[in-house]
Amino acid sequence: MKRPVLFLLIVAVSLTGCQTFMPAFTRMKPEYEELPADALKESALTIERAIQDGTPPELTDTPALTLNAPPIQQAIQTRVSRAALVNELLDKGFAWERQNGHLYIIRNREYKQATTRRERDRNALIVTGEWDDRWMLYEQLRKVNDFPPKSLSAIQRIFHEARLEVMNTGQLYETDNGDPAPKP
Repeated sequence: MKRPVLFLLIVAVSLTGCQTFMPAFTRMKPEYEELPADALKESALTIERAIQDGTPPELTDTPALTLNAPPIQQAIQTRVSRAALVNELLDKGFAWERQNGHLYIIRNREYKQATTRRERDRNALIVTGEWDDRWMLYEQLRKVNDFPPKSLSAIQRIFHEARLEVMNTGQLYETDNGDPAPKP
């Protein structure tokens, strides 16, 4: 009786506690059919360009897309204030942009040797904050505009593509085959 319960507990903790394990199960093909893809791509590029420049964007709602909602504005504002720190991580090669629209720390020997424990803790907080704000932005865009839940992966991919356009040369991103590559 104790073994099945223990096994289920270990499986539950493994599945919910590991950020790098879950994308293998949650990766879905983006569905653009029910999205105003052109309007969303244009808005994503405007948002990402403004974040990269360190200034809040001037967003206006369109008939196809609502952008002026408090959670969306808050997520963008905090990303703007964190942009220099995120770029520092990307410039040093300690993090990379993944296709799911999120930022990941590259935990390897070089990273551990080049940073102190305190710096790694700080970097983890930066990435966690960025994750939270990006997720808020993607999810709230979906909710405010009443897009179906299955369109979330398309929203993430659109923002990833916009982010790639504004990234600095040499910063790492995820290629179509899942490997990190520097932006040319």
